[in-house]
Amino acid sequence: MSKKGGKKNTNTNNTSTATGPKDLTVKKGPVEGVCTPVKVTEGSIYQLLREVLGPAFMSFRGDGLNSGLSMPCWMYEPISILQRSAGMFEYAELLEKAAMCKDSLNRMAFVAAFIVSIYCSTPNRFKINFNPILGETFEFVDTRWQDPVKYFSEQVSHHPPRTATHAYNSKWTFMQNYHPTTAFLGNNVNLDTHYRTYIQFHDNGDKFFIQHPVSKIHNIMMGSTWLEHYGELTVVNTKNEDSCVIEFKKSGFMQGPNYKVEGKVTSGKETIIKLSGTWNGGVSASWSADTKDFPEGTQMSLWEMDEEDYSEKAYRMSDFALSWNYLTPELKKLILPTDSRRRLDIRYLNKGEDKRATAWKQVAENKQREEEKELKQKAGDNENFWEPVWFKADKDHEDQDFWSFRGNFWQNREKRSKALAAGKEVELFYAPAIKDSAADFTCYRRLFSETIDNSLGSREKKEKEKELKKTDSKSDVSDAASSAGSSKKGKKGKK
Repeated sequence: MSKKGGKKNTNTNNTSTATGPKDLTVKKGPVEGVCTPVKVTEGSIYQLLREVLGPAFMSFRGDGLNSGLSMPCWMYEPISILQRSAGMFEYAELLEKAAMCKDSLNRMAFVAAFIVSIYCSTPNRFKINFNPILGETFEFVDTRWQDPVKYFSEQVSHHPPRTATHAYNSKWTFMQNYHPTTAFLGNNVNLDTHYRTYIQFHDNGDKFFIQHPVSKIHNIMMGSTWLEHYGELTVVNTKNEDSCVIEFKKSGFMQGPNYKVEGKVTSGKETIIKLSGTWNGGVSASWSADTKDFPEGTQMSLWEMDEEDYSEKAYRMSDFALSWNYLTPELKKLILPTDSRRRLDIRYLNKGEDKRATAWKQVAENKQREEEKELKQKAGDNENFWEPVWFKADKDHEDQDFWSFRGNFWQNREKRSKALAAGKEVELFYAPAIKDSAADFTCYRRLFSETIDNSLGSREKKEKEKELKKTDSKSDVSDAASSAGSSKKGKKGKK
């Protein structure tokens, strides 16, 4: 892997007849705008969980995401899970480079490097993200590239939580379903994302199916917190069964983090490309056989993490991540009423007002809980009571349940965008069953502002009363001590 400051030419065989791309440079521009959050004062996670779970805390082995626990907002990053998922495209240039390759085996190598890259920002980001409300969405156009990436995700199920994602540009399409489960194991947390991911290239129909490793957070209460990803990352070309397997090395007992990854791209039983590196640093490749694009003996760095993107930023979020809450007056007229950027808990946490954020979060959770109960009663069905707006139930290549994008969203948004640019008034688009629902984030101020103000006012009043009681208590103790001292002196005098 090349060191920072300059990349060397590692093609060691210049006599090959390979006719693939000689220059894989992809130009990247700046993000459109950033919304820098204000950090809040953190409490003790140990004390918090003990308070939430009670005496059963140390023996709790439940699924944290499905347990119904409501956490205060200081524990969160000011983004939703839908927004965090957009972080997969931090290094979207790897898919651009894959599209430049003529050989599907070379494409597979770049796709594998792209999947490894989505884990690079995780080692120092242990805060959780907001669980999406049923029907919540996030739409984002990544304009850093000449061929912009259009990303869209929707929360298609609440219990169990399921997120459907679709992203594309003119060369490729990304499709993913995400069904996370967590298990608290005393001082550790296991996370299984249950990702089912597809990446398809438009020119020849290469379609890669990806399965991901699992994750574990160590020492959430005692000791230095650290995270690892371990197990196998597999990439399979559904056209011909060529495959890539990368092993994320598991840390040994008392060893600490192990970031190493190692794998290979194979066709049949033959190894074509060897891959190695770290999931928090970069991935290098060496070719063991000739391909259409690169000759045997070629060595190159497929991907390198840019540390400067994450250093000394709030929540250690890159500028790309900080752009997910960027909201101009024009964009506010365009995005859906269900968009994560409209959530008041996220907006207030972003301002550093965690108490007000927590109050709005609880309102949203209660509203969702009540609506879900009503919908289930009306439908007489505990599972199929909700129909997602932008994704439809489908089956994938293994006949597994998969939510597929309906495909009409971006065309509608483009029409509305053109109308706004022409100076026309455009109303927000409300899908059926969304207006005034828990996922309609435009209705909360109208419906609940008075409730929030009263709640916060009552809470602040109680906190002041507690402080006064503490002060009075200290005063009583002081007076008692003074009185006792005077009494002793009086007794001594009588003697």
